[in-house]
Amino acid sequence: ALAYERVWIDRNGLSTGAMRAKYEGGGCSAGLPASRRVAVAGGARRTFERATIYFREGVGAHELDAAAP
Repeated sequence: ALAYERVWIDRNGLSTGAMRAKYEGGGCSAGLPASRRVAVAGGARRTFERATIYFREGVGAHELDAAAP
């Protein structure tokens, strides 16, 4: 559970669940949301200013830094 109930709402929607926990767990360093949550094979993806967070049921949420090779 998150330490507080901050909800991120922007023109692209709402970040919730494991993706929100991953985002906040990284100190919000991914930046502001740059896309909606998009369905991808086996899960979902949401792009932020400096990273993308992927989620897959049974695996959880993972952040990929935009600067990573």
